[in-house]
Amino acid sequence: MMGRVVVLFMLWMLPVGAAWSQPLLADLSHHIIAIQTDFQGQDLILFGTLEEALGPDDALVILVKGPSETLDIRQKARQRGLWINETSVRFENIPSLYHIYRYGALASVSAATVARQELTLDKLKLTIMDPENPFRAALLENKKTWGLYKEDTTSIVFRGPYLFRADVDFPVRVKTGQYSVTVFLFKKGDIVAAQTTPLMISKDGIGADIFFFAHTHALEYGVLAIILALFAGWMAFILMRKRSL
Repeated sequence: MMGRVVVLFMLWMLPVGAAWSQPLLADLSHHIIAIQTDFQGQDLILFGTLEEALGPDDALVILVKGPSETLDIRQKARQRGLWINETSVRFENIPSLYHIYRYGALASVSAATVARQELTLDKLKLTIMDPENPFRAALLENKKTWGLYKEDTTSIVFRGPYLFRADVDFPVRVKTGQYSVTVFLFKKGDIVAAQTTPLMISKDGIGADIFFFAHTHALEYGVLAIILALFAGWMAFILMRKRSL
């Protein structure tokens, strides 16, 4: 851990204009995030360096992608004074988190490349691709509200023309599993370098113990949950009864 910090610090403090044998080098400040009961989200720092300075037609893009999940989006309708689920659409194998950090414009990048690499949220490959579809729009809006999907053009900052850093954030609703952080370097519309760094998010502490028990002893966990709920209800009844006396 200390060695990684030293390397990142040296990378950040190297003199501007230092020569590199690769067009792009980048790394994260941490490769593991531990979720505990008091987890409120976490920010990581991505440091990097370029062999050549960005030109007016160049761009740097960071894609942070979470593990896949399946979500049902339901449309409610009011019938006889009640709101009920009328129709629903299931979105399968969609990224649980998708953050796009961008420095520079994508005007010189072809539409085919933008779509293939999913460089904008409107090109994200979902079960429904029609941008006017209300279910797709609702999914994207919910994800944005929770901080799980976003496009950011301010978090990547440069120290001189070669060294850059980005604050990569993970909100409180992140799922556990393996994430990928991919950095793309575009020169005059073409991808000249790409680097992917893995990141693991896992539960830690008592939350991890409860999660493990619930998934390995589902029946016992269900019975225990019912017993605890009955006990909590009984205690609430006793307290309310004492107050009424």
